Amino acid sequence: MQVITTDALELMVQFNATIKILIEEIKNLQALVAEMKAATSRKKALFSPKEAAVYLNVSEATLARGRSEGVIGDRTPTPEYIKIGDSVKYPEEDLIRWYKEEAPRFGGRGGIFAREDTA
Repeated sequence: MQVITTDALELMVQFNATIKILIEEIKNLQALVAEMKAATSRKKALFSPKEAAVYLNVSEATLARGRSEGVIGDRTPTPEYIKIGDSVKYPEEDLIRWYKEEAPRFGGRGGIFAREDTA
């Protein structure tokens, strides 16, 4: 039978405590990684007016008129946009929402969504 000395017992207790701390730190890091992945997936893609026009299959002039008048065509609300300094940017999620909700009233079709419409 082995005899465990007080020093060995104390080392085992410290080792177990260290392992518990490390396990807790690993759990914290896993939670942080999950948060970072979620934040990355929420990141908005921002499109220039030219890119947005291609995306929606409308002209840049149509989007510019929409920004100045607030509507496109016959009272169709313009896609949401943001100003960053002097730059105009269209968040992708707003372009998608506009296309699905407003483009049919405007008569817009095609662009990046053409493949979805025929599927």
